[in-house]
Amino acid sequence: MPKKNGFEALSFIKSDMHLKLIPCLLLSTSRSNDDIQKAYALGANSFLCKPFDFNSMVKLFQSINTFWIESADLPQIR
Repeated sequence: MPKKNGFEALSFIKSDMHLKLIPCLLLSTSRSNDDIQKAYALGANSFLCKPFDFNSMVKLFQSINTFWIESADLPQIR
């Protein structure tokens, strides 16, 4: 991501009273426990490791869609 990394973007979103209710999922190539801890400490709703192959990436995004778009009840953002 140009100019900001995922942690900086997450911190910005979760510190803004108008944006903080937006669910934030961090997708990373890292499986570092420190990165996972940091993401959740900053308010991430999920931490996902990016798969390396296309079909696995498609399955991951289908899972995200099923849960966050089709299943989860989210607050309305004003």
